[in-house]
Amino acid sequence: MLEAAGIITAASLMEDSQALLADAARHLSEVVEQASLEERTDQGLIKEKLRVELRRFFRQTLGTAPFVLPVIMEI
Repeated sequence: MLEAAGIITAASLMEDSQALLADAARHLSEVVEQASLEERTDQGLIKEKLRVELRRFFRQTLGTAPFVLPVIMEI
């Protein structure tokens, strides 16, 4: 099963960035849980869904939409 495990940033987003990243990770977990079976089993679809949702989350939270590069690791 696909799970959102963590978020890595290249720069500090703000002073309270750890809490923001924890909120973003929870949001991504919810997105994965609500995704259809087709989306969860197609890496291309789920990557695009996660990218769009994470950009939307940051745009709503910070007022900016950073570059997002989803990386999915199969374990």
